[in-house]
Amino acid sequence: MEKRKIYVVDDQFGIRLLLKEIIEMEGHEVYDFETGGDALQQMESQQPDLLFIDYRLPLMNGIELVEKMTLKGISAPIVMMSGLSEQDIEGKSKFTNIKHVLLKPFNIEEVKRILQLHLSQ
Repeated sequence: MEKRKIYVVDDQFGIRLLLKEIIEMEGHEVYDFETGGDALQQMESQQPDLLFIDYRLPLMNGIELVEKMTLKGISAPIVMMSGLSEQDIEGKSKFTNIKHVLLKPFNIEEVKRILQLHLSQ
């Protein structure tokens, strides 16, 4: 299986570290970013195969990041992460590339299942 490029965008270092560890153990390449702006800048030169984006990011929230990605023609599948309920993620329904909402705190098996689901296609 080829290594896929996964972006993790979360302002919490611990969450980025945990996801990076899980995803690398599943055999994929991980790029982690503290802000949506940093991730967007990287996407201009290298598009990811899947993104994990925190809904509550500083400066630019997760939905704003997805809007900017859409404007740039970047349509990789997205897993939106949140401590809120799925209904509280405003604007989610506008974007077909938000494939999954991962509620925090999440468990390792759930992350593995999401990876298999979205990278096996």
